[in-house]
Amino acid sequence: MGSGFSLIIIRSMSKKILITGSEGFVGPYLRELAVLKGDDVFGITQSECDLTDFKKTDGLLNKIQPDVIFHLAGKSSVTDSLQDPFATFSTNIFSVLNILESARQLKSKPVILSAGSSEEYGILSSTAPLKEEMPLNPTSPYGSSKVIQENIALQYFKHFKVKVVLSRTFNHTGPKQGPRAVAPAFARQIAEIELGLKAPLLKVGNLEAVRDFSDVRDIVKAYYLASEKCDFGIPYNISSDKAVKIADILETLLSFSKIRITVEKDPNLFRPVDVPIKVGDSSRFRRKTGWENKIPLEKTLLDILNYFRNELAK
Repeated sequence: MGSGFSLIIIRSMSKKILITGSEGFVGPYLRELAVLKGDDVFGITQSECDLTDFKKTDGLLNKIQPDVIFHLAGKSSVTDSLQDPFATFSTNIFSVLNILESARQLKSKPVILSAGSSEEYGILSSTAPLKEEMPLNPTSPYGSSKVIQENIALQYFKHFKVKVVLSRTFNHTGPKQGPRAVAPAFARQIAEIELGLKAPLLKVGNLEAVRDFSDVRDIVKAYYLASEKCDFGIPYNISSDKAVKIADILETLLSFSKIRITVEKDPNLFRPVDVPIKVGDSSRFRRKTGWENKIPLEKTLLDILNYFRNELAK
């Protein structure tokens, strides 16, 4: 395009939608939903436009003049953030800062969904479902970077009236998620064992942790509703509100296979600091948008396993 970046333009009808991190795990699902809604969709990846470079980011946004920006790009691994905190902080903070600084001067005055994380809560003394009013106590550079990202977005709303929507999204999974995430990690190993690609030994980390899982296909619908119905400058939990032990995720996936598989704990798969229980309370978001989880966790897990079965059989 002669301007240092390339864009994926899907179709043109209604709103102009810009999705950063469009080729990550969530981005393609969100792009597909936007197309179904008849919107004009622009997908951008970090390799196409370095969002930590203000000049490039500003050029991108001025060229598109989006009506809505779904900011999904950034470093999203807790483990990686512990190994390289500088990369996590610099990427996550400067990308949102550049988007907001450019957006406040745009003629289109876009709504910006800043995708936060349940990692912002960290370890709290209470094991009750997490509400937005609870203190933030992140336990990793990644979680800290998302707190800072949210605070930056909040300042741009307060002082410059930038239309920011703040999500704190809990665990989400589904087909095509990489095997570093817990459910895909189990599912890929099971598929490899079924296809004779590895011995019937499945390595796991901490199975006692309790988490809150939603299907990515429900999450992208939540993001769309958030951009349309949520108040600006207020954080919203997006979660299933259901407590699920990691051991139960494994048990469900193993129940889909006829192979007898031995499970072995691997110390290398344990996090240095792990939150024992993390379950959300998304009642604020549900009241505001009417969103509901539609896809049962059992279906999500079977879809993940079938995805790896098909991919590895090719």
